[in-house]
Amino acid sequence: MLHDLVERLITENKFYGTEGRRGVENLCKIVRVLGYKDPFYFGQFKGGAIGDLIDFLEDNPGAITAIVDWISGQKSPEWEEKLLDELGPAVEDLDN
Repeated sequence: MLHDLVERLITENKFYGTEGRRGVENLCKIVRVLGYKDPFYFGQFKGGAIGDLIDFLEDNPGAITAIVDWISGQKSPEWEEKLLDELGPAVEDLDN
C-alpha cells in the first residue's frame, strides 16, 4: 500500500529524477509530504528545503543505515582511495 502511494506521488508530481540536485530536491519534496518540514526552511528551493531531508534523517536512523550500507556496497576505487587516505595504510591489511 505505502509503496503504491509513494509511486503515485512520484508519478503525479513528476518527482522522477534521482540524480544530482534534482534528485535531492525530489527526495526533499517527498519527505515534506510525509510531514518533515524544517521550520527554518534551510536550503530552500521551490516546493521544499534541504532542512526537510535533515529532519527526516534525524528521525529515521534506519535511512542513514541504508545509505551507509549502500555506500559500503559500491565498487568505487575513488571512494576506496579517499578512505585509505583518511584511515591510513594499516587499513590495507584488511584484505589479507
